[in-house]
Amino acid sequence: MRKQQNTASGNYSSWLNKPVLLHVATGGLLTVLNCVIVSESDATLQVRIGNLCDVDVFKEMIVAVQMGACVGPRLAN
Repeated sequence: MRKQQNTASGNYSSWLNKPVLLHVATGGLLTVLNCVIVSESDATLQVRIGNLCDVDVFKEMIVAVQMGACVGPRLAN
């Protein structure tokens, strides 16, 4: 079983530099980001998605964090 944490606006320091599945809700949609949390500010997390880019995610959008295994981006055939 994977470790999961529900986080409304909590502290994410225990997840820094670890592969996670970040559950994010926005505009009535729920998505899961397979990423690494690289930094944290008061309002945002900076996450690295694959080796492609770093993205800032507002903490208020985060529903849950699960321990995950990062895999490279999937390309369509």
